[in-house]
Amino acid sequence: MRRARQFHEVLSGFRPDLILMDINLPELSGYDLARYVRQADQYAMLPIVFLTSEGRLDARIKTVKAGGDDHLTKPVHPALLVASVAARLERARFLRTLVTRDGLTRLLAHTSFMEQAQALVARSCAMAGPRPPS
Repeated sequence: MRRARQFHEVLSGFRPDLILMDINLPELSGYDLARYVRQADQYAMLPIVFLTSEGRLDARIKTVKAGGDDHLTKPVHPALLVASVAARLERARFLRTLVTRDGLTRLLAHTSFMEQAQALVARSCAMAGPRPPS
């Protein structure tokens, strides 16, 4: 679980648009890592694509059950890899827009507006640094 926490720290610092990983990882399976990622609300729409040598049907079923969005078997044609990743990214961006914007006005929804406002205030405070004593 220590590795999963380290992954979470890297994930939150990097904030990727997509995770592309193998099922067979040292110390932890890709399935376990995908389930761990899916537990966090902020990563619910983050696409997870498995690129693996595991081509059996049961591996594909495990991919779906773990929360994976796609399962590509190595060797994969580069055009298929690019098309799959591009489609997953496009869909994730569309879903993010549906969640963060009002459908009628296209303005930020209340929750998204408040999150962005808080982030801007925090960034502003961090840039200003500590105040001198008065």
